[in-house]
Amino acid sequence: NQFKTLAQICKELNVSRKVIQGYEKHGLICPHGKDRYGHLIYDRDTTERIIMIRFYQKLGFSVKEIRAYMDSDETQRKEIE
Repeated sequence: NQFKTLAQICKELNVSRKVIQGYEKHGLICPHGKDRYGHLIYDRDTTERIIMIRFYQKLGFSVKEIRAYMDSDETQRKEIE
């Protein structure tokens, strides 16, 4: 199954629901939809994006900086790097 619930993502990545909801609030990620039980589901790309966000946070980047970087195109990213 390529989709995971919020609870599964939190357990797998060892992050709290509040952290994931914060990423959603700041526009870094969004759920793919809901499953038949009404639980939010996330695809594999979103899971990988969360891993990248956590990595950049550990390097000391703010959520705002991470969003600007992740929302930029490849040319802009090379300028930043």
